[in-house]
Amino acid sequence: MKRWLGTFIILCIFLSGCEAAGDINNMEVISYETVRYTLPSFPGFCTPVVVDKNIYYLAEKGEYSYSIGRLNWFSGESSERKLDFAEKYNIIAYTVDNGGNGYFLISVDEGEAIWNRYFIKQTADGDLLYKKPYSSEVLNSLGYILRIKIRETEVSIDGENGRFILDEYGDILSAEQEVPQEKRELISFQGAVYHVNENGSDDKMFELIDYGIEHDSLSEILQYDDGIMVAWTYISTGAEVYVFTPCEKQAASLPESAAETELILAVGEADSTVKAAVVEFNKSRGDIHITIKEYAAGEKSAEDGYAGLGADIAGGNAPDLIALRPGGNYKFLVDSGALEDLQPYVEDSSVIHEEDYLKAAWEIGREGGILYGIPTEFSIQTMAGKAALVGEEGGLAFQKIRGLHERYPHMALIGEESKLNVFELCIALRAPEFIDYDRGRAEFEKEEFYSLLAFADGFPQEAGKDDREALLQDCYLYSIESFMEVYRLLGTKEVTFTGYPTGDGSVGSCLNQGNYMYGICSRSEYKEECWEFIEGYLTRHYEQKLPLQFSTRKDVLKKQFEEEFEKHGGEYGGFEAYEAYKELEEVCETAGELQPWEEAMAGILYEELQPYFIGEKTAEKTAEKTAGVIQNRVQTYLNEIQ
Repeated sequence: MKRWLGTFIILCIFLSGCEAAGDINNMEVISYETVRYTLPSFPGFCTPVVVDKNIYYLAEKGEYSYSIGRLNWFSGESSERKLDFAEKYNIIAYTVDNGGNGYFLISVDEGEAIWNRYFIKQTADGDLLYKKPYSSEVLNSLGYILRIKIRETEVSIDGENGRFILDEYGDILSAEQEVPQEKRELISFQGAVYHVNENGSDDKMFELIDYGIEHDSLSEILQYDDGIMVAWTYISTGAEVYVFTPCEKQAASLPESAAETELILAVGEADSTVKAAVVEFNKSRGDIHITIKEYAAGEKSAEDGYAGLGADIAGGNAPDLIALRPGGNYKFLVDSGALEDLQPYVEDSSVIHEEDYLKAAWEIGREGGILYGIPTEFSIQTMAGKAALVGEEGGLAFQKIRGLHERYPHMALIGEESKLNVFELCIALRAPEFIDYDRGRAEFEKEEFYSLLAFADGFPQEAGKDDREALLQDCYLYSIESFMEVYRLLGTKEVTFTGYPTGDGSVGSCLNQGNYMYGICSRSEYKEECWEFIEGYLTRHYEQKLPLQFSTRKDVLKKQFEEEFEKHGGEYGGFEAYEAYKELEEVCETAGELQPWEEAMAGILYEELQPYFIGEKTAEKTAEKTAGVIQNRVQTYLNEIQ
């Protein structure tokens, strides 16, 4: 039950110049001037190589076409030259030595030839020093990922299973099973840079966000004797390189910000999405500065985070903004009055208009009568079937589920039939039938619950291989492609999105928040400034960011459909772009109001029904006695939370 119900039962998780950075315990704080360079896309695992003040990199220019570039991070000068090793070849690994000589391990498309791997050494000017052939069998013995390493004067090819030490002509001098571990004095994780001590412990040096870097980590960090650090991280188009140059030494305290207004943004644990939003805002506004405060970072749990945030709000130390994580129901924050209603701000806004959004998507950010957040993207969880089989009207009541199963005995009800899966399917969104929150009453000792157990008892104990066509398809829709895939799988344009079964037969489709929303804390003294951040975030997201899921704004969503359909020549699965958009819009707008199970109650059901699911008891022997136990346990829980 937890496996499937967990989809619906989710805990509330709220959650360049010269600037100062963090400290190493009580040691001095060093500030850095930062410079950023962007490198092009590189092939495979061929990451940048730093030699003295030069960063060497490979650039993929096209199919079987590469160049090697050199960026001098001290002067900013750069150059590139084309690599011409064969007509059709790929680069497996490379490195550069102190003299600028390049070492390349390549694979060449030579048909049936055995010697299709070569180890090449070139001068800095591109003159060939040697081209040594290797067999695939020999290199494969080192493992999958290969690296060329230069340690003092020793050149080797390293793999996960060992390494080959090469002589001055590229021949294998010796083989070793142990690969020397690289000692790292600096590492980066959780949005900061750390110094690694001799005993293995680490001290934080500074936060990346202090330098406008929104990444959660940097992949490699090297430090020179003069304190300069060079680091990089991978992005979708290649790599970003950062050079940190010490500009002054200070006492172990941070200077006060020059901004007139300081805002605190609360989050469970900040990732690159939150950091990027804050960095963009701070760069655009000199008079307002946002500082991130994490409540559940490191070893702290979500419960610790709730407690800390609640204590700050109650104790007069409330944040100004709260990052609302995807998947949260935020009932805790709404019920406590911690979140400001954003509706009045929307009504006064010249750029954010409710009518521009899909109504159902807009409602994701509403709870208890207030608009606490505005989502930018969303996904849908639902079920679908052929209209000819399940009917043209969406919605499934238990009686309809049972009727479909009886009417089409030659078909599977769902893809993986088992007692547990069918029971979960039938009860997942029916909490209101068995829990009366207004009266604080549990109601399991009744025919509706017994019927669910009896129906599920007719299915196998464990889901096995089943080649039969399924009546209902479980669907997770997050992109145009995933949406159109449903029609392809069912083999027809006549598809009904029924949603999951509900007690009243309404459509049980779930719209989920796709990324962070931001709420204003009701205790903040700077609500207008907070709204400026939210308004700017929404505007930049729709104008500059490529949505990873469905956009909540109608015009952007229509554009997503148009661009995807252009890739398919204007027609996709028998639909035109606008026709498919209207189909998705209908799926969204027919979604009903859902009340999923609380995790504690779902846990009680799963625990007490376990003997039934594993075949130790039948539904007939389980029903009344087990229903009574569940009734008492859930009732006790309800009494405790009243």
